[in-house]
Amino acid sequence: VAAVTESMKERGRGLEIHVTLYCERPNHKGILIGKGGATLKKIGTQAREDLERFFGCPVDLQLWVKVKEDWRQRPETLQSLGFNERDLELWALAQIAGKTCRNTSKRQKFSCHSRDETANTFPRGRKPKRGEARWTSGRPGGVSPARERLETICNTRGSGTRGRRDAVKTTTQGLIIREQALGESDRLVTVLTGDQGVLRAFARRAKNLKDSKNAGTGLLCYSRLTLWKGREKNMINDAIPIQGFFGLREDLTRLSLAQYFCELAVELVPEGTDSQEYLRLVLNALHFLSKGTRPPELLKPLVELRMLSLSGYMPDLVCCAACGAYESERMYFKVNRGTIYCKDCYLPKGDPFVALSPGALSAMRHIIYVDFDRLFRFQLAPGPTGELAAAAEAYLVHTLQKRPKTLDFYKSLT
Repeated sequence: VAAVTESMKERGRGLEIHVTLYCERPNHKGILIGKGGATLKKIGTQAREDLERFFGCPVDLQLWVKVKEDWRQRPETLQSLGFNERDLELWALAQIAGKTCRNTSKRQKFSCHSRDETANTFPRGRKPKRGEARWTSGRPGGVSPARERLETICNTRGSGTRGRRDAVKTTTQGLIIREQALGESDRLVTVLTGDQGVLRAFARRAKNLKDSKNAGTGLLCYSRLTLWKGREKNMINDAIPIQGFFGLREDLTRLSLAQYFCELAVELVPEGTDSQEYLRLVLNALHFLSKGTRPPELLKPLVELRMLSLSGYMPDLVCCAACGAYESERMYFKVNRGTIYCKDCYLPKGDPFVALSPGALSAMRHIIYVDFDRLFRFQLAPGPTGELAAAAEAYLVHTLQKRPKTLDFYKSLT
């Protein structure tokens, strides 16, 4: 079953949310709805209570159930839900491997007196040593085909931290910038760390409320993580929350802007490299956004321009690209080139541009060139703030060559 949020609107003091549940078979639809709609009503009640606790306001949740056959095999559907084929394959193999191991452990035992020529590899009366071949579910080695494939992907054997091969235990601190549900109790999270950049990791049973990883792997939570790093996949063994930014849940606009910052981090922060500046930028922005001590209209262009500059897309705002003038009554920022022109040198040729007043240009230069300790220490009037926001947003969309979905959602609320 897949849940897709069709719309989310503010209604008075609460929210109105429309969600569609997709299933693969017509008989699954009847199961989800239940007799007289009892099952669907129970699902909606529990989900509404969780949403009200999360947002801190009344929620009007409306559910629909639709049949979309074989949606898990459709790339466009998986992409709209945030999954890729590798994530789905890993989840399916984990379920198959766990079921196979449970079933075979109950019904099969190793026998030293077996007449099978493959199993009868040890002298009569001698038990096999640790690491020697065993016969389980028709395959030597005691591992089912699904389990072998799962171990190849995760570089692990068994559960927990016991028996891990080709994995290194490490401890780091990071911000959860993306969260995806896997199955009934697992999570796949994307973490922004200071020493390893952006990494993705699996947290088993993290959705269970009694599990110690539940709070530390939630979205927008800054946590101390203990990881088992493999060649291809990472597993979270422990997660201790440090900062939850609970003030963001009090206002939907601020929460949507925080999620936009997280999406920018996913797009721009590299993997496996030192990213202290990125992490420090996002954490400070979330802190000011949560406390309400800085206006969101100013934090948004600040994060956009600074993150683009850290990623190697710093615009050239030192002087006019044609005559070298440092200031002018009106400067023009060319979005596709990342340069500025004074009013005497600017020639409109169809290129996108944003007109900047001296105050807006000074703010852009401050964001890009100043030391981090003084980055958030400036104020701007409403007029130049609008020019700054328009220039930063246009330059970011042009650089990414796409418009982030969280940006559109944030703009719909403002």
